[in-house]
Amino acid sequence: MYEGVPERVKAARWTGRRLRRPGNCRAYCATSGSPAAKSSAAESLEDGTMAIATLATIIYIVQWIIQLYIYIIIAAVIVSWLIAMGTLNMRNAFVRSFVDVLDRLTDPVFRRVRRFLPAMGPIDLSPMIVIIVLGAIGFVFLPTLLERLEMGSYF
Repeated sequence: MYEGVPERVKAARWTGRRLRRPGNCRAYCATSGSPAAKSSAAESLEDGTMAIATLATIIYIVQWIIQLYIYIIIAAVIVSWLIAMGTLNMRNAFVRSFVDVLDRLTDPVFRRVRRFLPAMGPIDLSPMIVIIVLGAIGFVFLPTLLERLEMGSYF
């Protein structure tokens, strides 16, 4: 029943702000041998693993959203280059609506980054900085957090 559960989850259970220790955890009251105590021990252990599974799912969804937003940024950069070169016809309704959607998705973030960057003429480094920051969050910080959750060290 307890196979695959990290030792730290067996020893303590996350309750919001603190870890419950074996002395006051229902999982360690199961040593009395009563069936009711054992079922409450199993429930408390399953609650801890369900919380970890839920957090892991949320982390995977956030990683997916970050990766999708990076693709949107790359598309916005390529479209801006094509507009600057005169390749895209902005009189076309579909192209105009596509560019408008990309601008609405990316410009609020770019504006915040541009406030801190010096003016460099026609070169805009804000997409590159946003991609680097999102990459660090999505592919360095979140996987590390996920590993710690799975291993049982809760910060």
